[in-house]
Amino acid sequence: MASNVGITLAQIRNGSAVYQLDATNPVDGVKAVQKALKLLGYYAVNTDTYDGKMGETTVAAVKGFQTENNLTLTGTVNKQTLALIDSKLLPIYSDGHILKPSVNAIRYGFDYAGRGCSGDGVNKIRSLLINKGYSVSSSGSFNDDLYEKVQAFQRANHLADDGSVGQRTFLALENSTSSTGWISSTGKVSLTAGLLAQCGFWGVLLNFYVPQLNTAINNLSTTYAPDLAAKKALAKHFLAQCMGETSNGRLLVEATYKAGIGGPARYSPFYGAGLLHLTFLENYEKFKKEKYPSDDKITNPPTYATQHVAIKYPGPSGSWFWNKFVSPKVTNWKGDSASICRTVTYEITGSYNDATTRHGHYTSLGEVLK
Repeated sequence: MASNVGITLAQIRNGSAVYQLDATNPVDGVKAVQKALKLLGYYAVNTDTYDGKMGETTVAAVKGFQTENNLTLTGTVNKQTLALIDSKLLPIYSDGHILKPSVNAIRYGFDYAGRGCSGDGVNKIRSLLINKGYSVSSSGSFNDDLYEKVQAFQRANHLADDGSVGQRTFLALENSTSSTGWISSTGKVSLTAGLLAQCGFWGVLLNFYVPQLNTAINNLSTTYAPDLAAKKALAKHFLAQCMGETSNGRLLVEATYKAGIGGPARYSPFYGAGLLHLTFLENYEKFKKEKYPSDDKITNPPTYATQHVAIKYPGPSGSWFWNKFVSPKVTNWKGDSASICRTVTYEITGSYNDATTRHGHYTSLGEVLK
C-alpha cells in the first residue's frame, strides 16, 4: 500500500502528488480534506475529530464528491479534486488551528477565533459586536476584554459561553432577524443561519442549505395548521426532527454510509439522505417518480443515490416525505407537543426511542423562535 506521508496540500495543488488509499499513516493534509468534505456534506462520520488516514471511509467521501461534481472518479485527492473543494468552501491550508483565521474559515466552521488570535477574522468579530451594541475596540488581537464580551453575547443568545468564536457564534453575530421575525403573520418562514445557530444547528446545513430548509418548511401541508400558532408549532416540529436526523445539521447523509459501497444496514445502499434522511429503495423510487422523474441519479447507480439526494435534494426530499407520511397522522398541531413529537418520530424513524430527545429539541427551539 502506498504511503501519503510527507505529501502536502501544496504538492497536490501543483499536481506533483495525490492522496491515495493509505489506512495506516495519518497526514495533516488528509485531516484538512476530511474536515472540508464533512463541511461540504460528503464525509459521513458522526464525529468532529479526524484521523488523517486515507482509509475506506475517506476514499468513499472523495468518490462521492467526485461523482456528484462530475469529476473523474479516482478516489484520490488530486489537483482537480482539491481545486474544486477549495472553490466550494475556502482554500484549506492546514488542519490545525491557526492564529490568524480568516472570516470565511470561521463562518464555514473550518477554524475558530480565540485568545491570542488576530487578523481580519478577529477584526470582523469586533465589528459585529459593535453592531450589536457591545463596547469593544474596532481592531486588535483577541484579548481578555474581547473574550469577556464574546461570553456576554453568547450567554444572551443561547450559545455555549466558552468565549471563543466558532461557526455558531459567528453566524449569530451576523444575524439581523429577531426572535419573532422568522415567520410572517401569514405563516411564511424565513429562518436565517444565525437564528438556526442559536437553536443548535451547525455544519453543512448552515453553510449551504438554509434556503432549502426554508422552502421545505413553506411547502409543508398546513391542512391542520389553520392559524399562526399552529403553523409555528408545525415548523418547530419539523426543525426538531431535522435536528435529530442530521445531528444538528452536521450530516445530510446517514453515518456509516460510504458512497460507492453503501454499508451494513439492511436497507443498504439506500441510506438516509437529506433533512429527514429519506431511506429505503421504495421511498427513493416514489420520490423520484412524484417529484423528479427525469433525474435517474436519484436511484442509479444505487451506491451513489444517497449522496445525490443528500446534496441536491435535502429540502425537497424532506418536505415530500413529511407531507406523504407525517402530516396525515397529526390533525391538531397545537395539541400536546410531547404526544405530537412521539407520533412524528415514529413515522420518521419507525420507533419511539428518540422521541424524548427530539421533544427536547422542540422545547429548545421554542426558547429561540418565539
